[in-house]
Amino acid sequence: MSTTRGRDTSFNKPLALAGSLALVAGVMVLVLRPDPLADVSAWLTAEGLRANPGLVATPLPGTVITIDDDVPTVVADAETCFPKLAPRREGLPLPVKIGRRQDALVLEAEQARIFLPDLPSAADWRLEVPNPRRTWARPTILADLLIADCVGDVAETFVVEEAFVVIEAVIASEFTVVVPRSALSAWVDYVGRLGPEVETREDVGEVHHRIDRPIVLAFGVVPLTELDTQ
Repeated sequence: MSTTRGRDTSFNKPLALAGSLALVAGVMVLVLRPDPLADVSAWLTAEGLRANPGLVATPLPGTVITIDDDVPTVVADAETCFPKLAPRREGLPLPVKIGRRQDALVLEAEQARIFLPDLPSAADWRLEVPNPRRTWARPTILADLLIADCVGDVAETFVVEEAFVVIEAVIASEFTVVVPRSALSAWVDYVGRLGPEVETREDVGEVHHRIDRPIVLAFGVVPLTELDTQ
């Protein structure tokens, strides 16, 4: 038993060890759990995804689209070209912060503007997307399920080489735009652009504009011609 000037100090050793382990664990969390959405554009690029500007179009897996100035236009829905497709779904991993588990994607105005480019550029606001999920289908499966007439039907109206098939989408059932009460005057002309389903709720110093409709936040594609040759 260790003593110092007659006092027993052995009980301090487990406490010191526990404190050291807690510190190491905290450092490991910081190292092993970086915030992958600190730069949304970089995250999308790394995942092979595109932002869905405006959150209006719903390019789900199997949807045939064209893309003009980063905005998707639906050419044919999934049932038209892939009637037997059953995309998989899973949760979307979100950043984990020490002491708080995230179940919503929260982006300040600077990051969120990639999804809502028409909202005020100078206003202070944020985008909240609860429980985002990922839905996807492998290109090889899509190639097997592609019906014979799809490419020909697309070619009647569009340039086939400019058509894409959605293979992955980040989806959610709703989203909320939060605006400081002090900035409300800049939002008078913009609230209606969020959609007819806007539900407004006032909080301390903030106004929450909740839009209750399914959205596609981002999506990934392959050329239609690539599936037609497999």
